[in-house]
Amino acid sequence: MMKKAIFGFAALLMGICLNATPTGQVIKYNGGPFGFKSVYQEGTHYLECKDPGWTRCRWTNIPSEHLEILESIDEFVNEQLDQGNTSGNGSISGVDFIWSGFDAQNVEIEFGDFGFNSDEY
Repeated sequence: MMKKAIFGFAALLMGICLNATPTGQVIKYNGGPFGFKSVYQEGTHYLECKDPGWTRCRWTNIPSEHLEILESIDEFVNEQLDQGNTSGNGSISGVDFIWSGFDAQNVEIEFGDFGFNSDEY
């Protein structure tokens, strides 16, 4: 009986830890005033934009409702950075996120699960 209780508690803790782990990431660094030279996307969980160029750092080939949320997160973070906040966290439409950076061209954002299987897209 005690082993079942310990196993159940351990499983619960593991589930809580996995839920708190970010499932997606946006990394922008060394961008220029007109955009980025390199934009790389992996599925719906990773977007990397780097070096000065002419390309907008944005997601492609993901459901529009998730795109809207990700764009809202990006806009929120940019506003915070403009106000001098170099890190923080928030939640938009049920998606939790954290960020750290010093301007819109140099920031890292990690976000939680949307509740869909990212391998489907």
